[in-house]
Amino acid sequence: MKDIHLWRGGPFHMMGAQRDGVDLAPSQAQWQSRLRTGSPLRLQSTDSDAAKYLETKYFSSVEQSMRSLFMHATLVDGPAVVFDEIAALGGALGSVMAYLFLGCIILSAFTVLNMLIGILCEVINKVSEAEKEEAQIRYLKRHLQDIFECYDVNQDKSIGEKEFALLLQNLEFREILSKFGTDIQDLQDIMAAVYNERAGTSVEFNELIGVVLRLKGGNNAQVTDIVDLRKCVKSVSDKLECLLDPTKVPRGPPQPLIESIEVRIIKARGLRNADLVPLTGKSDVYCKCVVLGKPGTGVVTRVIHDTTNPVWDEAFVMADYQFGEHLRFQLFDQDWRIIKEDDYLGSTVLESQSFCPQGFEGELRLFGGGKGIEAYLEVKVTVKLMPVEEKNDKKSTLSDSSVCSDYSAGTSNMALLLARLDDIYASQRRLSTSLQRLEERMDVVEVAVTRTTPSPDLRL
Repeated sequence: MKDIHLWRGGPFHMMGAQRDGVDLAPSQAQWQSRLRTGSPLRLQSTDSDAAKYLETKYFSSVEQSMRSLFMHATLVDGPAVVFDEIAALGGALGSVMAYLFLGCIILSAFTVLNMLIGILCEVINKVSEAEKEEAQIRYLKRHLQDIFECYDVNQDKSIGEKEFALLLQNLEFREILSKFGTDIQDLQDIMAAVYNERAGTSVEFNELIGVVLRLKGGNNAQVTDIVDLRKCVKSVSDKLECLLDPTKVPRGPPQPLIESIEVRIIKARGLRNADLVPLTGKSDVYCKCVVLGKPGTGVVTRVIHDTTNPVWDEAFVMADYQFGEHLRFQLFDQDWRIIKEDDYLGSTVLESQSFCPQGFEGELRLFGGGKGIEAYLEVKVTVKLMPVEEKNDKKSTLSDSSVCSDYSAGTSNMALLLARLDDIYASQRRLSTSLQRLEERMDVVEVAVTRTTPSPDLRL
């Protein structure tokens, strides 16, 4: 009778196999009965023979054991077959080895691999965050580099305090920061603290971009943010102490007392043509000057019709002006108020340190007049100081003026921000009016189309 191996490579023979005079194979009746019932055949073999078989097949050496465990336990390549073969040993030895093999599967396939997957996901997240940060830096550099260069007067690739104050007036700069998610007021406060700490120095482009990145909404607070917050709080606290106690006001050269200032609005050039309707000519331009934070002090020039280079040469005396306040100039195109609001042609701010007390005469660049428009306004500011004897008679007023000067210097940035908010509000109001007129025209067109469309009965 030929040898037939029932187990996979099992060390026994089916019929007539004997070891030491003991039959290893089942009888003919047992064979037929188990084939009919489908129950597994239990071959009579010693535990040592089965253990020897498993050792030879899976665990003959350290390398073979590692390979078997890696393939069947870690990679889960047919672990049920190996588990059944180990459990078939029977007895306590088979159960212990089977559960050890099962524990190896749980540790390697589920625990270790899941840990590796977690580490891999964490690495991917960090790489993704780094890539996003680099993309944000490239976005800011691409959109802000040209704007920085326009305001870099001395071409040293850095922004000074005065240059930064002018930069905040740029509508394109504010729009980019808003889209990026950076709060402009927070940026203004942080940069004010930086400039106070570095008196007389500038901030490089890359450092300013870094501040913008840190102030993006959604970022977690870091140690540097807490340090900057302490600087801002200390700066505000010092200003409040100076306001409450005049003896703590930093005493330098005494601030001059201004009796009045005369503003002469001479001319403008390079304005855009706001009257694009044919046969209506060019813009009808007038200029408005106001002390920032004091809307009631505004003066308005006469209207120069049909021109983009108006000449006024008109002088005005600004009432209720105090040292440290800024002047704001706005240009408009006059239109019929019944039809639409006056078109905005640009504005600029003349800072106090530019004309007090020495005066100012020259051109100022206008901002917000339109894309690609480079317009300028020529003005002359004359400051009339109070006589010396009146200064002595008003010694107490000098202390109040110093405190007011410090207050004005501390709130200058806020005044600039309010000015820009006024511009934005005016633009939104004009846009809302235009949209309302457009909706009315669409309603008229819809009614006209409805009237001209024949009814179904008429078509029949």
